[in-house]
Amino acid sequence: MGPVSNALYFITDALGSLRANTLTALFTSVTLGFALAIFALFALLFMNLNFALGTLGDRTNVVVYFDGATKGAEVKKYSTLIEAAEGVRSVTYVSSATALGELKSEFGGQDLFSGIDSAMLPASFEVMIETEYREPEDLAGVVAGLKKLKWVESVEYSAEWAATLSSVLRFVEVAALAFGLFLAIATIFIITNTIRLTVYARRDEIEVMRLVGASDFFIKAPFFIEGVVQGLFGGLISLGLLLLWRWILAANIPDYLSFMVVLPASTVTLLIILVLAGVATGVAGSFISMAKFMKI
Repeated sequence: MGPVSNALYFITDALGSLRANTLTALFTSVTLGFALAIFALFALLFMNLNFALGTLGDRTNVVVYFDGATKGAEVKKYSTLIEAAEGVRSVTYVSSATALGELKSEFGGQDLFSGIDSAMLPASFEVMIETEYREPEDLAGVVAGLKKLKWVESVEYSAEWAATLSSVLRFVEVAALAFGLFLAIATIFIITNTIRLTVYARRDEIEVMRLVGASDFFIKAPFFIEGVVQGLFGGLISLGLLLLWRWILAANIPDYLSFMVVLPASTVTLLIILVLAGVATGVAGSFISMAKFMKI
């Protein structure tokens, strides 16, 4: 038999087996679809939550105070020196007058601060910290470096906020990894055992093929194709479930949590990812079940 004939035989045999075991194949595809959809939904929530926490991390600012009488060229010089410091992303100069204006705006009205002159407030630089330096230990190191600058009067930052944010991010990452690993193992286990049942039901046929000299590849190929087909349908089912669950969540959660269900990619991209994940899982399950059955 040539390559084309072999391919046609493999496909025909695989489709025939799926047709003969329709309920089992359907159960496998639906189970895989649910598992992938749960995994995708959890990944969606995790990515959006991680993005939101990262955005909150932008509030991990450091405020550097210095003599408010400093003007012009010196301010530019100081700003350049801070920007050159390790761990600094950007620097914004806040003059004494600007600081007073922000106070009036934040607390409402001019009367409360009518007796305060802008010269009474220190000028400052609002320093944005690089993401990789937001861990408490790293942030403390950046602050220590800024304090060494001779013209700096004081440096303020929220160590407690940085520590809390770091702990939350670390917990979310560990939880996502653990849950994702559990789902992946559970899904492959289901596929493996389902295909193993199919292999066991055809054990006599497989034994005859081995006795007449059929190669391992010739015997295993139809089962791999079964895994591909089941994974393909599982991926399609998972996309439908993901979009349905996302729609249900979007209709029932408060507006301030709407960012949690924003899709990070187009529907076509999600379809490709989920189908590929389904096919890969199906093939992995086929490989494991065949390897154990054929003792290779």
